[in-house]
Amino acid sequence: MSIEAAMTTPRDQMVSELAIGDCVWSPCARLGFRRSTIVRVDEHRQSFFVESKDDPDEGQNREVQRADVRLFFDNGPDRTFQDNTDMVHLDDANILDNIQRRYQKDLIYTYTANVLLAVNPYKKLPNLYSEEVMASYRGKNQGTLAPHPFAIADIAYRQLLRDRRNQALVISGESGAGKTETAKKTMHYLTSISRTDQAQGVRFQDKIINANPILEAFGNAST
Repeated sequence: MSIEAAMTTPRDQMVSELAIGDCVWSPCARLGFRRSTIVRVDEHRQSFFVESKDDPDEGQNREVQRADVRLFFDNGPDRTFQDNTDMVHLDDANILDNIQRRYQKDLIYTYTANVLLAVNPYKKLPNLYSEEVMASYRGKNQGTLAPHPFAIADIAYRQLLRDRRNQALVISGESGAGKTETAKKTMHYLTSISRTDQAQGVRFQDKIINANPILEAFGNAST
């Protein structure tokens, strides 16, 4: 099926047309979803029997309910998308696959429309936050350059100047996801682009970072 046809055909219709030999994403206890091949179709088409050749531990001829199957579109082994909304099928399985393949290339940032997704690399990535990179994002529209916190910060700053209204950047995630580091990089960009005195900018940045434990305490108390 062509990209145009895949993007315009309703999902339910495409699922109903799945046949033996077609590739799909099926639930996987270890990875969330696993690329699988349909080997048999239930006579009422309410479930599919699939196998995953690259993961025999998942079992062969597993029955998967129709609602749990995710459509698969072969974009090639090396292609990834800077924005998840550019994919043919926008669902949890395809988003996870795109983010994982980008992560394997040390591309830790991915857009989903105007939301920036980040995966903690747990290592230093050279030149990702250099002064040269920072300068390259100034005045650029989102999508012009690779996904980055600098791009989001620049948009917020320009909207602040244009609309004269307060802006908010929401940085959320699980413990260890990299929220504090992202906040630091964002504040560094904002203090730099606004030509704030460096010492004053550091103090302002530290105040925001130091407020995190207090704000997190309210969230922890509610759970």
